[in-house]
Amino acid sequence: MAGSSRVARNFATTLATQLVSWSLTFLVLRYVPAYLRGTGLAALSIATAFAAAFSQLVSLGTNSILVKEVAQRPSQAHALATAAVAARMPMSLGAFLCGLGIASLLGYDPLQTRMIALAFCVLPVVQLNEIVNNVLQGLE
Repeated sequence: MAGSSRVARNFATTLATQLVSWSLTFLVLRYVPAYLRGTGLAALSIATAFAAAFSQLVSLGTNSILVKEVAQRPSQAHALATAAVAARMPMSLGAFLCGLGIASLLGYDPLQTRMIALAFCVLPVVQLNEIVNNVLQGLE
């Protein structure tokens, strides 16, 4: 009986989290475009596209390899995660510099370039999130 109540509690928690996530997504999608208007939304879209494209280049497809290695050697999970961080953080800095260089070569205005820079500031956080997620998947 204790197992079924735990499952029910986990289900309810997951459902509530998903509903909150959907609600917040709806609010963001509903009000951000109206707030930013056409030009602001376009600038935000360009900045996130830059960061998303370079995010794929920074990880270099190593996510599945990290999951596999952690699954094969769970005792080495910490060392593998540390190696992944050591590899991706300098690449994130390189992506930041390369992205800003491309933005300036394309002749974007200073506001657009700053938005791209801000989008790239999130890149290390995204990479850390991917690494932790991959390690947890490997341990599972």
